[in-house]
Amino acid sequence: SGSSDAKIREWSLSSGLCARRFDGHSAEVTSLILSPSDASLLYSGSADGTVREWSLSSGELVRRLGGHSSTVSSLAFVSCESRLYSGSQDATIREWSLSSGDCVRRLEGHSGTVTSLVVQSRESRLYSGSQDATIREWCLRTGDCVRRLEGHSGTVTALVLSSNGNRLYSGSHDATILEWCLRTGDCVRRLEGHSGTVTALVLSSNGNRLYSGSHD
Repeated sequence: SGSSDAKIREWSLSSGLCARRFDGHSAEVTSLILSPSDASLLYSGSADGTVREWSLSSGELVRRLGGHSSTVSSLAFVSCESRLYSGSQDATIREWSLSSGDCVRRLEGHSGTVTSLVVQSRESRLYSGSQDATIREWCLRTGDCVRRLEGHSGTVTALVLSSNGNRLYSGSHDATILEWCLRTGDCVRRLEGHSGTVTALVLSSNGNRLYSGSHD
């Protein structure tokens, strides 16, 4: 768990106690993600503008990835490759090579905080949601923005992909959830019911149910 106290805590689910604490960030920890290729590595993003790599074997800081000029707000992996993407309040997305620790590419186009990221590995696509109320589709081979999905009237706060990669669901500050057909780029359904910002989305394993959390 990451917190506004700048700490990351590891919890034992058998005892319910904090088993370990990871210190290193100097501001709020905003995002956490485990490496899909190495279960011993954890990555964290922070309001201090950095991404940090932690060893879960030793509990030690392995590496600090610096480059953003503001809060790192979201993280995503390409599962089959050693590449990490970070979205930031500076309106950019950075691609990191985890073999070298270098930022190898910067994706620019949003005009507000990049709040959420999700990768569709099969088609080498990255989807980003932003404070500018848009979703952008990026080609990971070229780094180009190939499409912009518009429909929300407020910050896009959450993204989730269907298991087959054909549908994208987005939550927003406008209290709605939009379903997008990624073949055409069209919004095919609007889910309404919340009275506040939609903050989180998750799909059931069979894809038949979507669960949403909100400020309401």
